[in-house]
Amino acid sequence: MSFKVDAAKTARGTLGFVIQNSANSLLGLVLFAVFARFVTKGEMGVYAGFTLTYTLFQTLGVLGLNIAATRFVAKSLAEGYGAAASAVARKIILISLGAGVIAVMIHYTLAPQFSFLISQSYDYARFFSYASIIVLVNIPMLIIEGLMQGVHEYGKLASLRIVAQVLRIVISVWLLQVGWGLLGMILGWTILGLAVLLSSIPFLTFHLDFRSSSYPLSPIFRYSLPMMGAALLLSCQTALMSS
Repeated sequence: MSFKVDAAKTARGTLGFVIQNSANSLLGLVLFAVFARFVTKGEMGVYAGFTLTYTLFQTLGVLGLNIAATRFVAKSLAEGYGAAASAVARKIILISLGAGVIAVMIHYTLAPQFSFLISQSYDYARFFSYASIIVLVNIPMLIIEGLMQGVHEYGKLASLRIVAQVLRIVISVWLLQVGWGLLGMILGWTILGLAVLLSSIPFLTFHLDFRSSSYPLSPIFRYSLPMMGAALLLSCQTALMSS
């Protein structure tokens, strides 16, 4: 498979990402404003709590492989090694699935402790348990997003993110109105992740053959693990600033 890096396309894609991130942030603020009208202050604290826990666990579970996916796939395709790009994509997906299952199991097991830590009560443990499904969905979604960037499908990915965010908001607001509360927000996040994940796959199969041969693990982890460490530090810093 031949692949030529188009600098202009990359620049347009980067600009599109900036616009998309700004739009999604604005839409997220609108949803939060609506959410605040339907729940108590205690439930808002719990929402902030499980947002922190699933963000932490998806960062741990993804192992920085989303960033590695972008780097290794783009580099291999730019050098004309389509088979290597497909092989590294397949390897990263398989690793992330295993790591994701482990992260979900740990998050689910610790749900009662998270509830008590956040609210001094075990009453909200079920919501932390339900939030484990966000971890399960978001880890492969982040990997797929990394691969989409690796094959330079920036515009399509940005569009899919916006459409998924709008879908999340519509469904979440409806669920809030019918009384689902925190569970409605969890389902909204899950639907967003599934929408981006499933709709991106057809675009990836146009560029990559996931049946390609194996790829060594060591160069992937040498690149991805420091990225995971940096992401964890950023998450901790953001949590401390928000507390």
